[in-house]
Parts: sequence; structure tokens; C-alpha cells
Amino acid sequence: MCTQPRMVVPFAFYQVTSKSICDQKIFPDNTLKTFFLKELSISLKSYSFQCLAWSIMDDHFHMVVKSSDVSISKFMQRLNSVYAKQFNRYNKRKGHLFEQRFASVIIQEDKGLDSAVSFVHLNPVRLNGCSLDELDQYEWSGHKALANRLTDGIVDIEAVYSLFKCSDPVKKYCEFVKSEQADSKNKEIIAKIRTANRGCTSSRKAESWVIGDENFVRRTLEQSKSIRVLRHIRENLTAEQLLSIVSGAVYRDREELLKQGRLNDISTARQLFAVAGALHFEFTNICLAKILGITGSAVSKMVSRSNRIVGLELLKEMVCAG
Repeated sequence: MCTQPRMVVPFAFYQVTSKSICDQKIFPDNTLKTFFLKELSISLKSYSFQCLAWSIMDDHFHMVVKSSDVSISKFMQRLNSVYAKQFNRYNKRKGHLFEQRFASVIIQEDKGLDSAVSFVHLNPVRLNGCSLDELDQYEWSGHKALANRLTDGIVDIEAVYSLFKCSDPVKKYCEFVKSEQADSKNKEIIAKIRTANRGCTSSRKAESWVIGDENFVRRTLEQSKSIRVLRHIRENLTAEQLLSIVSGAVYRDREELLKQGRLNDISTARQLFAVAGALHFEFTNICLAKILGITGSAVSKMVSRSNRIVGLELLKEMVCAG
């Protein structure tokens, strides 16, 4: 299976996670956990990254970091490589330590970053590493530093406090994390983070790369040079919107285009929708077929027979420019 490309954008907030191979315990004792944190601190300083959250469990770790002009891939490669070598020496073993490349998703600062921070810091509670009452003193997450205004050499506490704009950000942060609001404030955001953590990235789903409002997603996708995103995602266009554009271009009511028939101008408009959608905006045949109420193979035939449309190029120009 080919390797999925990585969304690489400078000065972006990432939620990242790495999991061990075969669920192996990669943090079996405090010695290795301490070594990992030391190397994390070194990596942050070496690459001018900023950390807003971290937690380490037996077989994986989570972080929220802000990248610099150095790529997230280079940062993570250094961290995972150094730790894997130390783990192998410590345990007299050889071979890979991590299951696959790290998973990541970019998050807009004011559209879910606070939820990402709490998601990471609540990980020990969800996995029974500690209770919610014990979290403030739990050694293996960044929450302890934030809850007690401590310097742990990793978390940029002021950057996190700035997300909770009030006179007492420490209190507000702690209340946010320990309330039901932390995991339910935006269930959609948490669901997207979980999807990204499973490595379910897809060029057909912008949310598998970026979490934020429409403008932020579009700008971020445009910034990244590492992946090719389908055109309708880059231009923030839905198939429903395309249908409306086509109906306007041919001066027909939108609802008319949803009805199958043999009227030449209606069938031509439906075919134009299929051609522009598949060839220009890169929708799947199945997606277009659902709108038209036909099969994917029928859309494929429409596209292959598009040369029969008189004035097709002019019509396509009108639709694709709109």
C-alpha cells in the first residue's frame, strides 16, 4: 500500500500521535518515560516548536504542538528515531518500534484548539492511568504543569492560558478540562481528531487533514505543497452547489435537472453537471450519481459521451468560472 502524503504547513497547530507496533509497551517504566520527555524538550528547542499539550501512555503518546519553519515530519522523525534507538538498546532488541508513521491533523486556533489540548490531557483518565481527581498531580501529562503553573520544560503554559481569555486562566483551564464540556464542547472536533489519530487520511475529506472553518481549511490546503487535494475541496464546492451553478448556466430550474427525461436541454444539462463535476472539480462518479438519481456507471457513460454536446467547451467555461 502506498504511503499517504503528509500535510506540511509552517507555523500551524498540530495534534499528533504515535502508536507502538503490535500494541507493545513502549513506555514500560519511569526511566524510559523520563528519557522520552528529555528528548521531546530537546526537539522542541532544536526546531523552535511550541508544545501546548502532551501525554504518554503504555503504548502511545499524544501531543499538541505548533510547528516552525521546520516541517512537522522532521520534528517527529527526530523524536521517534532517538527514542526507538534508546528503547532498543535498553531492551536489547532490534527492529521497528512504532506501528506506522505518526498521525496528525492541523487545528485552527480559535476553532477547537482548546478541545484538542483537553483531549490530550484527559487521555490518562480515559485509559485509567489516573482518576480525574488525581490528574492535577499526574506525572505523565502536561496537565500538571498547567494546573499548578509549573515549568516542565515542555509545555508553553502561557500559550495555553491565552486560549482561556479571562482574569484567571488557570482556573478556567482546569474547569474546562474537568467538566463534561471538555469532551462534549464540540463532539464533531473530537470525532475528527479520533479519525485523524487512526490514520484515516483521505484526499476526498478535507477534515482528515484540517479542522477549522471553511476559510481556514481552504487557506491551509493551499499552503501545503505536500499533498494534492481534490479541486472541489480546494475550492470549497459541494456537488449540490455545482448543480445550482449548472442550472443557472443553462437557464433551467434546479429541480428540473433532478428529473430524468429525454428533453434535449435537460439531458444536456445533466450531462454537463456530470462532465464538469467529474473532470474539472474531481467529484467521484458515485457522488454525482447520488445527486442525479442514477448509477455511477451511468455517470461514467455521460462523461465518456460528452463530445456529443454541442458547445460543450463554452458551457464548461461558464460553469467552471462560476
